[in-house]
Amino acid sequence: QLKSLNLEYTTIRDDQLSLLRPLENLHELNLNETSITSEGLSEISRHVDLRTLILKNTLVEDAGLNKLAALTQLTTLFLADTRITDNGLQSVNRMTQL
Repeated sequence: QLKSLNLEYTTIRDDQLSLLRPLENLHELNLNETSITSEGLSEISRHVDLRTLILKNTLVEDAGLNKLAALTQLTTLFLADTRITDNGLQSVNRMTQL
């Protein structure tokens, strides 16, 4: 089954992330340069086997990071050029496996 999915530079939106639900064994998801927002992170958090999540150049904000707490296997998280502030990074600090 598919373990890595690169959607970089695509037009995927938050409301389309539910289409990824059947990919239960997804380990890596690249959403660089997409219009994904904090709203979409609720759907991403269903993929509990994710180890790498790339959210560079997205519209993700501080509030969305709490939704990633369910991703206990996550070891790599890219957040460059997002709307994340120092306050939002406190949620990331609680993710000790990173």
